[in-house]
Amino acid sequence: MTKRKRLILISMMHLKNKFLTFMAAWIFCAANLFASPSLDSLTVDVELLDNGDAIITETRVANIDDEATELYIAIGNLNGIDIKDFSVEDETGKVYQNIGEWDIHASRAEKEGKCGVVTKSDGYELCWGLGAEGDRVYIARYVITNLVKAYNDADGFNYMFVAREISGEPDETVVYIHQKDVYWKKEQVKMWAFGFDGEINYQDGAVIAFPNSSLDGNPMIIMLQFDKDVLHPATVIDDSFETVKQRAFEGSDYLDNGSNSQSQGFMEVIKQPETLFWIAAILIPFILIIVKWIRVKSLKNKVNNNLLWYRDIPYNGDLQKANAVLNAMKYGKSDYKKLVSAAAVRLISIGALRIEEHFVEPTGFSKVIGRQGKFMKLIVIGELKETRNLPITKMLRMLYDLFRDAAGDDAILQPNEFKHFVKRNTDRLKEFMEEVMSYKMTIKQCNEDIDNVKKVMGLKKFLNDFTLANERGVPEISLWGDYLVYAQLFGCAEQLRKEMMQINPEFLRMDDMYKAMFDDDLIREVTYIALFSATSGTNAINAERNSGGGGFSSFGGGGGFSGGGSGGGFR
Repeated sequence: MTKRKRLILISMMHLKNKFLTFMAAWIFCAANLFASPSLDSLTVDVELLDNGDAIITETRVANIDDEATELYIAIGNLNGIDIKDFSVEDETGKVYQNIGEWDIHASRAEKEGKCGVVTKSDGYELCWGLGAEGDRVYIARYVITNLVKAYNDADGFNYMFVAREISGEPDETVVYIHQKDVYWKKEQVKMWAFGFDGEINYQDGAVIAFPNSSLDGNPMIIMLQFDKDVLHPATVIDDSFETVKQRAFEGSDYLDNGSNSQSQGFMEVIKQPETLFWIAAILIPFILIIVKWIRVKSLKNKVNNNLLWYRDIPYNGDLQKANAVLNAMKYGKSDYKKLVSAAAVRLISIGALRIEEHFVEPTGFSKVIGRQGKFMKLIVIGELKETRNLPITKMLRMLYDLFRDAAGDDAILQPNEFKHFVKRNTDRLKEFMEEVMSYKMTIKQCNEDIDNVKKVMGLKKFLNDFTLANERGVPEISLWGDYLVYAQLFGCAEQLRKEMMQINPEFLRMDDMYKAMFDDDLIREVTYIALFSATSGTNAINAERNSGGGGFSSFGGGGGFSGGGSGGGFR
């Protein structure tokens, strides 16, 4: 082992011990990280200049009390960029006095109406005084030089616009990237986002990125690639932008990079460590994972402690909200396929889909070899209408429209007809899945809505214990159709159907709607088509987002970014 490698390993062991100590302190103090005062929203407007510089306008809507004395923006990891022309004004139009080097230990009164910069070894902190209490608006402006660089094959950047672990983090955050008086065509710009659960999209000649809920301490890293001659950056890099992309994709879910990507990226850092910053950049995601695990575990304990059966329908029958609760309480990746299957069963339960026997003529090879037609059970499209006071959500209507349009004028879905429809309508499936995944809940939102969360989990417990529940009194039969829908969402539908058949077989034989919901052929075919829709739609989304067409962000990845870092907010 070389002396250089020994020093690296010693440094890493030392850092590991510091990391464990820091993690314990971080968890102990977590409740104080988001204390008052608070940010209602943060809007980061990024106006790109033709030479590759960017004018940044950060607008913060805040509620200020008597705690803290200042707000600040943390910008580190400069990588050839610089920050200049920092200024601040508030909701009254008052422009704050820039005093140059900032004293973070000055009093609140001394900081009022002033702004300044703390110069650090790895970057800057842009600071200003809070001033008066109440509802306030602060507008901070500064210039990032050399943000966009010219590469051999394209121009672009990979930049952290919102740092991780902002104190008093905003409830809503938006990053808007554009060029003044220039309307980018969608094919001229490719976009990816990392570090947060949200979206990045092309919109009206610009790019917009936002989390689907609060950031929960996560950063917002954005990578854009421009065709040549859209901009004319002053900084030229003798390399390919593909190199930047490959580094950013490590550990992400772009291009189907799996869980091994993070460990591979980690090994690469060990092999070629420049500074301890990159080792820390690998460790911080592990801190966030552990913190999330603790928060999910705490939420589960809170929900499951003395959890009672819930026999009614939560969230007024909104399946997306119930699924958002289930996803929030997962330690890993969100699941939407059960949601789509449950939506398909809901269509059966309200009579929008039913099954009938129809004579099917042979086609293709079967016809050529002279096979005879036969009677088959086929899906028939009925009327979509509100039943039992359950709302027809946008997701439900979109799924129904897919079934209806695939069936054609005769409203009968022939074998393989849906597959042929999918090949011609991938955009519609993509739009459908975007709607399916549009509603999410954070752990924080679950804690704020704990009563409804307990209803969702109470219903899941009730359906899992359905036989035992029946021994204490037959549940209201008018809700059995809804129970079957939610059992599909919870993954216990087959067992529930068996238990229902044992409890009340005569009723199920007499009622047409329940006959349909207990028809194995119909359930199998409808849920297969629903899952086929979900898979095809997700693949269409992934194909577009992987190639830079926008869509959902990747929680992992983003390596090689400039700017950002950790910290910022109130202090």
